[in-house]
Amino acid sequence: MYSMGISKFQELAKESGAVYKVKQMCLVNTEIFDKYLESFRVDPECGFYKQEGAVVTDGVVVVAFTIKVAPDEVEAVNNAIAYGGIQLYLTKN
Repeated sequence: MYSMGISKFQELAKESGAVYKVKQMCLVNTEIFDKYLESFRVDPECGFYKQEGAVVTDGVVVVAFTIKVAPDEVEAVNNAIAYGGIQLYLTKN
């Protein structure tokens, strides 16, 4: 069903929260496990991981994130990540 060794399967099943222990037996909810594995899917169009909450539009992965920098660093950070048209905007928090 999965192309991996038993140790890796057990490790990932525990990480995913899909393991149920009933007396001496461990069961894995494969629906939960599959959903967890999907969070590691590589988009074939661009080679990026499709993270939970990410949106793929026309082969482009769009992920929202927040980064906090000092006001005097905004321009330098914008220049550093300008590839792909990403921009940062200074907000008050």
